[in-house]
Amino acid sequence: MFKDIQDLLKYITINSHAEQRDLEYKKGTMWNSLKLKITRAALALANLEGGGYIIIGVERDSKSVPFEPRGMPNAVSNTFVQDTVSSFVNEYAEPHIGIDLKHFNDNEKFFVVIQVHEFKEIPIICRKSSDETVRGRIYYRTTRQMESSSDLTAEELREIIELSVDKGIVKQKRRIKKYGFEGDQNPFEMERGSF
Repeated sequence: MFKDIQDLLKYITINSHAEQRDLEYKKGTMWNSLKLKITRAALALANLEGGGYIIIGVERDSKSVPFEPRGMPNAVSNTFVQDTVSSFVNEYAEPHIGIDLKHFNDNEKFFVVIQVHEFKEIPIICRKSSDETVRGRIYYRTTRQMESSSDLTAEELREIIELSVDKGIVKQKRRIKKYGFEGDQNPFEMERGSF
């Protein structure tokens, strides 16, 4: 997460030309107006290695103009509350998505940053349909266009599967170590060596 407003504004300036796979910008609008779009973005970012950020208060007028940190009034910023955002997003997520929310301000321009953590063990599946989501779908930040989509290529689906497999291997190594085996030792070779 960003340490202060200067850190955030520097990040936005560096990434002003376009959204990234791990970065989505939203115009500074009330939570109730954005909640379904933020939910869709969170479902996608959680399936991405490293997760990502949704930064609210950044917009552009046309495709030719870079994104600009325009902020929003404090009253609008205050509609974004950690527990409310996390609870709403997780109504649509199976399993749970880790979310951290932080407020920033630069004079009278306020920003909200939502950090979405990558899934812990298994990919996130949408468990509820809405205007922005379809139940049973896996959302992901696509490589073709920086968007949150359930229309995945084979390569994108493999990325999710590989990330999940890697997490499973790490979990199995922890289990093996917990039961007294060294990480690189093969338990069957150890048993055979005792004869």
